[in-house]
Amino acid sequence: MVKRRRKQSFRPDHRKFPFYLKQRANPDAQKWLGERLASERAANEKRGKIEIAEVATAANTSPETVEQLEAGVFHLTLGAFYDIVRLGYGAEPLKLFEDLYNAFPLIYNPTKKRRFARDFHYSLSRRVENKRKVIAPLFVGGDPENYLWGVAMRRLKNQSVVTEFLELAPMKKRSRKGFLPRQAHGGAEVLVVIFGTVTVQFGEAADDDDAESRTLAQGDCIHFVSSRHHYIENDEANSTALLLVVRVPLLEVLSGTRGNLRPAETL
Repeated sequence: MVKRRRKQSFRPDHRKFPFYLKQRANPDAQKWLGERLASERAANEKRGKIEIAEVATAANTSPETVEQLEAGVFHLTLGAFYDIVRLGYGAEPLKLFEDLYNAFPLIYNPTKKRRFARDFHYSLSRRVENKRKVIAPLFVGGDPENYLWGVAMRRLKNQSVVTEFLELAPMKKRSRKGFLPRQAHGGAEVLVVIFGTVTVQFGEAADDDDAESRTLAQGDCIHFVSSRHHYIENDEANSTALLLVVRVPLLEVLSGTRGNLRPAETL
């Protein structure tokens, strides 16, 4: 009797955090990027040397946050990171990620067959193949207890759109786990819920006149202007949540809007 070989498949345990971004942060890559930001500040092409306090003021953040970044600690939200890089350092995040990609070929391009910039579409996947996990290369950061984000180390040529993943820990009200802090930053975002149920809250505070929220389940999506204060919370206590985020840095793509919500739609 011939036994059929079972097809390998990826079956994550959604109860654990992280269940998707298991690559975790790479200390060497984070240190490299922090040192690169420090060098950008020390030899800015337009303004010469910039002090840490100047970077913090331009990006509307604290000097302590800038110091942590340059030390290779990426525990802030990704939107805040992009604002600090663009506004504080006058640099382009995608260019930094491309240089990082080329600096660590064994991590991000071990087959030597993938370029960072491509002329056509690309795909992201995680699967088991011949008993070896094939994982899309990601730069991972975030709060190790509450949320993680992973930036796909790819981009389309002449496109400023960034594709990333956001994973939220299971919700625990007492410790605020599974909670992405309230934030406002440049650009526009499209959120697609891959797994779980989340609530997206808008407004500087929950009791603001313009405050509103949307609850999104698996397969739902929403898009909005990111300069409007918002936060995301995992609604499930026994499961993580995973979102695909498509970030567009230019507000002009939503010309004529003022950040109003679009109804969540099932894909």
